[in-house]
Amino acid sequence: MKRTALVSVCCALLFTNILVAANAKDLEGLIGKCANGDQKACRKLETALKNPTDRALLAKIAVEDKDPLIRRAAVEKLTDQTLLAKIAIEAKDADVRRAAVEKLTDQTLLAKIAVEAKDADVRRAAVGKLTDRAALEQVAVEAEDSEVRRAALENPTVQAWLGKIAVEDKDPNVRLAAVAKLTDQALLAKIAVEAKNSDVGRAAVEKLTDQVLLAKIAVEDEDPNVGEAAVKNLTDQALLAKVATEAKDPLVRSTAAAKLTDQAALAKVAVEDSSEYVRQVAVEKLTDQAALAKIAVEDEAPDVRQAAVRKLADQALLAKVAEKAEDRSVRVTAIAAMDGTNPALRRLAGDLSALTTDAGESIARIKLAIQEPRIRDRFPRIAFTPRVDPTSQAYTGGIKEGESVTFVLSQAGETLVEENWSTDFPYLTTRLGFLPAAVHGGDLLAELLHRAVFTQDDLAELASSEIPDVRYAAVGSLTDQALLAKVAVEDKSAGVRLAAVRDPNLTDQALLAKVAVEDKDMLVRLAAEQRLAPLRNNTK
Repeated sequence: MKRTALVSVCCALLFTNILVAANAKDLEGLIGKCANGDQKACRKLETALKNPTDRALLAKIAVEDKDPLIRRAAVEKLTDQTLLAKIAIEAKDADVRRAAVEKLTDQTLLAKIAVEAKDADVRRAAVGKLTDRAALEQVAVEAEDSEVRRAALENPTVQAWLGKIAVEDKDPNVRLAAVAKLTDQALLAKIAVEAKNSDVGRAAVEKLTDQVLLAKIAVEDEDPNVGEAAVKNLTDQALLAKVATEAKDPLVRSTAAAKLTDQAALAKVAVEDSSEYVRQVAVEKLTDQAALAKIAVEDEAPDVRQAAVRKLADQALLAKVAEKAEDRSVRVTAIAAMDGTNPALRRLAGDLSALTTDAGESIARIKLAIQEPRIRDRFPRIAFTPRVDPTSQAYTGGIKEGESVTFVLSQAGETLVEENWSTDFPYLTTRLGFLPAAVHGGDLLAELLHRAVFTQDDLAELASSEIPDVRYAAVGSLTDQALLAKVAVEDKSAGVRLAAVRDPNLTDQALLAKVAVEDKDMLVRLAAEQRLAPLRNNTK
């Protein structure tokens, strides 16, 4: 207990600036005796010593004394930079080493310690005290400790210097190299805005993480490539919405819109943006069905309207668009997107007393047709995929628009039947309006019903379908004379009656003669006459 108390006395003396001696040897002796319990020595130490003047002795105490408190107290009394540097490297006690570093201000010595000290904490403490750019550069190059090198580069002094190089150096590769070393967010933002070289600006932006700074650059920067790069690092939805509505360049706005998930913000962009492309990008991310329906009907750009209708899933809204949109292509796309059980399909299928060549009506009819029980029995998972693409042809007076239509019936990924129709452009014309393709959906169904899985009973039932295109298709594979005769005379669709009359399985001359005279449709009468001639010749 006595020894501990005496040691504490020595520490107190050191801390209160009364540790001095006439010479180093006497001071060492007194400290040693006091530490060993010699109270007389301690009293002499207390009364005889004043402020220390022997710096070498203090350094020796700081390194060698057994008591850590005394060692640290000795360091606190030192100001000699060389001695402090020596202690920072050589002292066994980590606290003493760190205390020595904290008292160092000499930039050369600090740089040396940052590179050479074995203690990682000492190295990092040393680099943290550096302010001289040359010393920081030396550490950044020579230090083996990657943390120390990074700390040197991240030092505000070095960052400011690198920022100046990134903006002012004549060589773009040097500017890029400087940007690569920068971490200061404010400096990076400044370079992104001020850099004359687009690559340097983008490189700076790509290292930015500050969301507010990124949004500011995206909105205000004159270089769209820099603005786009800024948006790519943005994740904040409110800031993305701001960029999507306020950025000067449409490329930047569209990039922001593509990252938006907020439906209200997307709807605003999709409706209000001046750029067709930006509106279309917003529409592709939009799920709000009412907003999509409004855009599908009202947007001035056909591509935007098409994009909106393709995103619609609400059956009532699809029906509304299909019935009210002025744009034919939008109406057709809406019909194509409708579910086969949508009650609006019957209205959209057109006049069911006749066949149709209209793409939209044909799509509606095929959708209805594949709901027929006999077709579903044979192909339970049958799927219909219509596609309508714009086509055009140039004439002397301008461009005439048309369409290419493809219908595919498939099941489980396997194509059952496929048909294609395209606008038959005239050789010469002065009329440049839209010319639709003549679509014959009945031909697609006829090819399907010709498959061996369909029986005559199936065909007989399908021949009485309310959809004339189904009846037309069924007639093509019927062999029953009586049923063919009934269709040829009674079907309300002239196109279906014509198909029955032309069917080689119908050979009843009396019936054909009756049709040739009595049918209301001239083409049907003419077809009956044409069928009769060879049949009469065969009977002679």
